[in-house]
Amino acid sequence: MIFNSFGLLLVATSLLQLLHHGTGQDCKLADENVKEIMIEQLKNDCLKKGYESSLTGCEAEGEPKLNKKQRKKCDKTEKKLEACDANCEGKTLNSLQSSIYTLLVIYYSLT
Repeated sequence: MIFNSFGLLLVATSLLQLLHHGTGQDCKLADENVKEIMIEQLKNDCLKKGYESSLTGCEAEGEPKLNKKQRKKCDKTEKKLEACDANCEGKTLNSLQSSIYTLLVIYYSLT
């Protein structure tokens, strides 16, 4: 038989790695929910304050009102999302997800 147990294990491992990493090779956001939360963070903390993003569907609201530190944080968030092929077109968060979002915002601001 062409596939011995080692070959089958190799194929299974390769498939699992492909599924785990998805399309964004440089994506550091392991969970799809984390990516959604980061998009909400970009919308609430950056776009609403006039930050101009290059991500699809992410449009600034009004004139820029960000200081240097806020802009740097927005740049960092956008860079992480860009590596994961994220965009601003999609679903919104419910109240439970919003609570988790708040906790994760605090966590990511410390890292």
